Amino acid sequence: MLAYVCDGYRLATLTGSGRRRRVPSAWRIADTYPLTSVAELIGRGIPTVVVPFVNAALAARAPFQRALANLRAEGVRVVSGPDDNWEPHPPGEGTETQELFPWRMALQLAEEAAHRRVHP
Repeated sequence: MLAYVCDGYRLATLTGSGRRRRVPSAWRIADTYPLTSVAELIGRGIPTVVVPFVNAALAARAPFQRALANLRAEGVRVVSGPDDNWEPHPPGEGTETQELFPWRMALQLAEEAAHRRVHP
């Protein structure tokens, strides 16, 4: 696998992360198989594209902003913000926004990153 494309909504759905166990927060960094797999791929230098599907209230929080900055610092392509034409949706409007999710852009970026890795 040369690229791993995920988005916060689908990953949360896949992992059941809405039902967190009561464990120290440091242990919850990658407490599910999909999150652990993504974390390992990033650590191994595998091109990774992340497209957060979050509302503006969450995206405005400092921990979220730090997480995006940390991912970018590790070489992860984070699709988020005005330059990517993908902004967090207003709280409570996620269902209506799902149809606008930029799957094609995310997949294109993943393919480009994989190609650059194979053909530097």
